[in-house]
Amino acid sequence: MPQYLDHYQISSRNLYESAQKLREDTGLGFYDGGFFAGNGMANKIFPLGKGTFIEINGIVDPGKVVAKVPGTMKFYERTEAGDCFSLMCMRTDTIEELQAIATRLKSTVSPKPVQRTRPNGPPVQASPHRKATSVCPTI
Repeated sequence: MPQYLDHYQISSRNLYESAQKLREDTGLGFYDGGFFAGNGMANKIFPLGKGTFIEINGIVDPGKVVAKVPGTMKFYERTEAGDCFSLMCMRTDTIEELQAIATRLKSTVSPKPVQRTRPNGPPVQASPHRKATSVCPTI
C-alpha cells in the first residue's frame, strides 16, 4: 500500500516571524494558506514540489487561547519553548488504504473534514473522501 509524503508541519507562536526565518534560512518561497476559523489558527505554505509542502501553523486569534478553545491550549503549551516540528502527514491513494492504516495503528479516520479559509475567501476542505488523504501522527 503506497504512502506519499504530503507535508511537514511546524508549530509557531509567531507565524509571520517563523515564515520569514524559514524563508531566509532555506531560500524557499511561501504563500498565505489562510485561516482555521474554529480555533483561531492560520498557516503559511512552503511548496516543495510534487504536492509536498512545509506548513507553518500559528495562532492569530489569542482570544481563542484565553477562551481555551479545544486544541489551542495544547498548541500554546507545545510552542512555549519556541517553534517545533509538530507532525508529518502522509497521503494515500484511496480511503480504503487510509482506513487500513488507521486500523493497524488502532486509530480512526475522522469523519469531520478539516477546513480552512483561503486569504481570498474560498474554503479548502481536507476530507477523507478525496483520493489523496493524509494520516497525521503527531511527533
